[in-house]
Amino acid sequence: MNIVKEVKIVRRIIILMLAVSAIWFPIYFLNIFENSSEISTRSSFGDITLFDPKQISLVNKNNMYQNNDLSFQISKPNNIWEIHSASDEFSIFEMSSLKSKGYLGGVYLEKEHDKKFLITVFNIQKENFQLNEYIESQIILMDSKLKSKIMINQVSRSNDWAIFSVDMGTTDENRYGEQLLYFNDGKFYMLQYSGNSPDNLSALERSNYQLIMDSFEVI
Repeated sequence: MNIVKEVKIVRRIIILMLAVSAIWFPIYFLNIFENSSEISTRSSFGDITLFDPKQISLVNKNNMYQNNDLSFQISKPNNIWEIHSASDEFSIFEMSSLKSKGYLGGVYLEKEHDKKFLITVFNIQKENFQLNEYIESQIILMDSKLKSKIMINQVSRSNDWAIFSVDMGTTDENRYGEQLLYFNDGKFYMLQYSGNSPDNLSALERSNYQLIMDSFEVI
């Protein structure tokens, strides 16, 4: 199987994960984040800071993207990166399925037409949600499709954020996935990376991806 087909399969699995796992999107409602102070954690690309929407540096301020309708912000490493609506990439069937699960919208971050990061936002209506149960549902789904290895699985005690990464074990270099998850004001936010394993990235690529992960904030 060639690389193009491999990448399409991985992306279809990500979309399937969004559609199917959204069934598990009840929420333990919090009016505000239980711990609104800054939190440091580690992504696959390096240390990142959570709950710090003012952390965009002056150097990158011009590359900051802010979506007031969906209430999030993120920074591009440079002008080579572009941001496009995620809805344009979904089929009519996929969009219908996602909207039935509360899908509000999202964007892709791409570099030279290579879509590395996907942000999706869902409106949550159900109760008693636990992030660890959501992640476990994804693990089960991925194991049914691909041989995978969990690399990071960290869920906050307050159940308002989590970070999760997996090596999907394919022969294609584009086999690695990572999600940064947030809850805020009844909405579920997901930043999803799909691409090469960090071991196969250059120092510059890791630095750029760390900046993206670090800059993603709910506002």
